[in-house]
Amino acid sequence: MADLTQARLTDLTDFPIDGQAPIDAGVVAYPGLLALLNSSGEYDPDNRVYCAGVVLDPPDLRGYDNTDGADGDKIIRFRRQGNAWLNKSSSYAPAAGDEGKPLFAEDNNTVGLEPSAATAAPYVGKFVRLDGDEVVVELDPAAAPSAEAMAARAVAPLQTVHAADALVFNRYQKYYPVVGDGGAVTLTAAFPDGSYVGQEITLIGTSNANTVEVTTSLNNLTAGGQPATLALGCTITFVWYGTNWCEKSRGLNA
Repeated sequence: MADLTQARLTDLTDFPIDGQAPIDAGVVAYPGLLALLNSSGEYDPDNRVYCAGVVLDPPDLRGYDNTDGADGDKIIRFRRQGNAWLNKSSSYAPAAGDEGKPLFAEDNNTVGLEPSAATAAPYVGKFVRLDGDEVVVELDPAAAPSAEAMAARAVAPLQTVHAADALVFNRYQKYYPVVGDGGAVTLTAAFPDGSYVGQEITLIGTSNANTVEVTTSLNNLTAGGQPATLALGCTITFVWYGTNWCEKSRGLNA
């Protein structure tokens, strides 16, 4: 079997839409296929790490085409619960007597029993029964990442900075730990532009010795022009409103 590159008329039991995820840059997501996400929580079947459910029809059938978009420019909606009728694996097909066993995604429309360790096959749910050439699988909400796992992805790697270094932000992560390189530093470089109006970022200090001072400069505006020194446990949050980052709050706990 191989990933489908068209929509699939997948039969589903009637459960509500209860999930969504960003689509990776350059990827098209087709309705009726498994919502295979990468380690960043983006729909990306080529780098699948887990299965979050079954992709559902968008309000606009062109709405899942992110061929020319950046990461997260479009999203998929999916159903995480209920039964789905999918293609059965040619190598690891379940049979009568396998009811209740876990099924894994071989591709975006095919499931089977536990494959070889070399195969990237995220867990989808439990085997219910065979229905002709299709497998009825009970989708398992636990196949999607936990809230704790998704929260962990919101924290970016630690950035060690000099005064003139530009910080690095991305579209998804909200929390950015920082530390001065070899001592206290005062940032002088402009922040990178935000990805969308309303995006929030929070800088987090991680050292009492190697603090990072944030001042109003170029495109980041601190409240009242007052600097914020980020020692261990101190934070400052900014909101992007199209042309500048505007301070929303700070917590100077040191």
